[in-house]
Amino acid sequence: DQLNDAIRRLGLSDIVRIESGITHPQMPNLYGIADLVVQPSHAEGLGLAVLEALSCGRPVVATAVSGIQEIFASCPDYPLVPARNPAALADAIVKIAECPDTRHRLASTGRSLVERSFSIQAMITATENCYLEVLESHGRREDGRQ
Repeated sequence: DQLNDAIRRLGLSDIVRIESGITHPQMPNLYGIADLVVQPSHAEGLGLAVLEALSCGRPVVATAVSGIQEIFASCPDYPLVPARNPAALADAIVKIAECPDTRHRLASTGRSLVERSFSIQAMITATENCYLEVLESHGRREDGRQ
C-alpha cells in the first residue's frame, strides 16, 4: 500500500504498476516485455530473478550484494550499484534506460553469462567435475580401480 501511495503521489501511475498474482510460468513473458529489469536488493542469496531476467535477454540494474556479485564474478565490467543507495540506483536506471546501445550490450553480456555459467549443461559439467575431483582425491580413477 505504501508503494502504491508513493506511485500515486509522485504522479507515476501511468508508467509504474505493482502487479500481484503473477505466477512463475508467466515470468518469461513479463521479462520479455521489459526494457530493463531492476533488482534493488539489500541482501541476496543467489539472485534468481536476476538470472531469469538475463536468461530472457533483458538488461539488469542490480545492487552489489553477495549473491548478485557472485553471478557477475566473471563479468567485472557489468555495472552493479551499491546497496541502499537510491541515488546511485536511480542514476543507473536512467543512464541505461536512455541508451539503447547500452541496454543491448548488457542484455547480450548477461545472456552469454547465463549460457556459459548457469545453463543446465554448465551445472552438469560442474557437478561431474566436482565428483571427479572427489574421486581422484581419494585415489580412485574413472574406471573404478585404485
